[in-house]
Amino acid sequence: MLSTEVLNQFIGSEVYYEQVMVDGSKLILTEGCHFVRETYSAYWLFDLIGSYQYKLLEEPIQFWKLVKFKDEAQITCDNGKGDILANQEIPFTDFPFDITIWQIEGTCLLPGEY
Repeated sequence: MLSTEVLNQFIGSEVYYEQVMVDGSKLILTEGCHFVRETYSAYWLFDLIGSYQYKLLEEPIQFWKLVKFKDEAQITCDNGKGDILANQEIPFTDFPFDITIWQIEGTCLLPGEY
């Protein structure tokens, strides 16, 4: 299913998964983020989030937003206070829709899982 509606089924998480970065550091993924990673082959999205963590050590709460423009995307991270922490253009993606991922103290989750 290529719709954000399928993500509404995730309202908490009992199981957590790891996304291991090249440098050995890890992000923790909830069931919803694991579903996104596996279903939409979005390992790259969580690699991107993980790659910024060394710059964002002082930001325990991050809101990552992917916005699609045809086959391109813009990814922006903010701290919820209006401060843009990161911004990156993605020249090509087949990811099917806009999505927001929250990262709270090393754990990535969908908004409905908070």
